[in-house]
Amino acid sequence: MSPILMTGGSGFISATLVRRLVDGGHDGVRPPALRAPPRGGVRDAGPCGRRSPRGGTATAWGWRTRRLVGAMALLVGLTPASGHAQSQTTSAIRGAVLSTGGAPLAEVDVRVRHLPTGVERTVVTDQAGRFLVLLLQPGGPYELTATRLGYAEGRQSDLQLRVGETHVLEIVLQEQPVEVEGVRVTVERAAIFNPSQIGPVTRLNRRAIEGVPILSRDVMELTALSPLVRTTEQGGFSVAGQNDRYNAILVDGLQNQDAFGLTAQGVPGGQAGAKLLPLDAVSQYEVLVAPYDARLSGFAGGVMNAVTETGTNEWILRTVAAGRDAALMGDLTLPSGPAEASGIQRALVGLSAGGPLVRDRAHIFVSTELERRRQPPSGYNLGRDPSPLVGISEASMAEFQRHFEADHGVDTGEAGTYTLEQSLANVFTRVDWQLGEGSRITARNVFAYAVNDEPPNRSAFEPYELS
Repeated sequence: MSPILMTGGSGFISATLVRRLVDGGHDGVRPPALRAPPRGGVRDAGPCGRRSPRGGTATAWGWRTRRLVGAMALLVGLTPASGHAQSQTTSAIRGAVLSTGGAPLAEVDVRVRHLPTGVERTVVTDQAGRFLVLLLQPGGPYELTATRLGYAEGRQSDLQLRVGETHVLEIVLQEQPVEVEGVRVTVERAAIFNPSQIGPVTRLNRRAIEGVPILSRDVMELTALSPLVRTTEQGGFSVAGQNDRYNAILVDGLQNQDAFGLTAQGVPGGQAGAKLLPLDAVSQYEVLVAPYDARLSGFAGGVMNAVTETGTNEWILRTVAAGRDAALMGDLTLPSGPAEASGIQRALVGLSAGGPLVRDRAHIFVSTELERRRQPPSGYNLGRDPSPLVGISEASMAEFQRHFEADHGVDTGEAGTYTLEQSLANVFTRVDWQLGEGSRITARNVFAYAVNDEPPNRSAFEPYELS
């Protein structure tokens, strides 16, 4: 029979060789010592057999087993070990990059490109100049290039890979001079006194404002980007450690804030959640900390100045919309425990437009945002939370309802969950008219509207009130 080759890289062994090793060198004929013994025992065990001390015989089967084990060990020893396991559905390329003098080259970029698909793999050689590219698609053709600064590019084309194969190759790079342009470094000394620098300041342009994710679309939240600003528990902004009510809020350099200090942010109508401006109406935003400028006054903390957009000679139109619904939310975590997120809803739409009224002379810009929010009240509520947490038993509530219905004829309704609503609206309009060289008239209108339902339960420790 013809031998069956078992290959393993560069070493191989044939099945005939294994058979000969097992059969003691005889081809096709079993040696006498390995023939089956006659019935009744073995009269002559031969040179390879011996009698068993218990009366039986130990034939050459032990000798055959040892030969078989030795043959398998030889088969394993002739199979070269691979440093990396290769999948039977992919291929690999392994090699080394050397110089013309035979020295290994490290930090060489080796790129393997599959020409039919354009897929590329890039590796870097190690200190010994070796590289390994795994998980390559079988087939080809592949193109391999090796590049390193100071050496000519090495290239090997039309590489064909067989499935499960690790293709081994060696690349030699020749030295090549590289012309490098000169680098000129110029350093200018800054002026000791810069009139435009009036203190620590954080400035944001239009690109930075658009890149900041502000879910509420409240322009005042841009203040928190300053490293000297801290957000207080009431939602205000403490600049350099000062009280959040000591700040000045400007729109195009003009004061536009709550003069009575009723809210922490200082925005007019902030008690109802009003916003200062539509976010699309802000072109730049700056936060000044203790500015040494005689043009600024009326503050002890910081200055927040919003510079608004203007119209141009090209008409632009921008829309924005945002929504939120209870169906997209999980359970709420309340002081009384988890509760279903029922009644939560938010809808916001915005529109901005700007362009020329008279080209090169008069321009207009208009921006508006309308928003409506619905959410359940916070704190403990009758009909939703347990009576010990609310502080009113069901019997007391029933007596309260009976008293109002019997004595005053007032139906107090049923205790249960309810929804608080908030409506917000902002409209900004700006018209610029160029009268002549160096003269311009600007008219702005800033409109803010806010209506917010106040929750009847102030906290768990305050008494209930009747309105």
